[in-house]
Amino acid sequence: MDAGLRIGGAPPITLRARDLPANGPAFVEAVVLPGRGMMLLQARLRLPSGQVIDAIVAPSAEATAEAMNGDADDFAGNRSFSFGGAVRTAAWMRERIAS
Repeated sequence: MDAGLRIGGAPPITLRARDLPANGPAFVEAVVLPGRGMMLLQARLRLPSGQVIDAIVAPSAEATAEAMNGDADDFAGNRSFSFGGAVRTAAWMRERIAS
């Protein structure tokens, strides 16, 4: 990730889990965007097999910066719903409707 990259006026922040058990499933990393209201851009998790995978299908931080530029199509952050944040929002809506 480019060290000078800024999205919404702030750089993406990568959070890495510490003190994880050596084996088993776990969330190991998250990339959040403080300039976009702490939007979760990416989460990485470790499967029981030990393989680490992306939990969310999202573009690179560079492609995100290009897409989330505040133009008319991104009014009020609407582009965030096309990746990253859309996954949790859709799940939350289904849970609320089902109950």
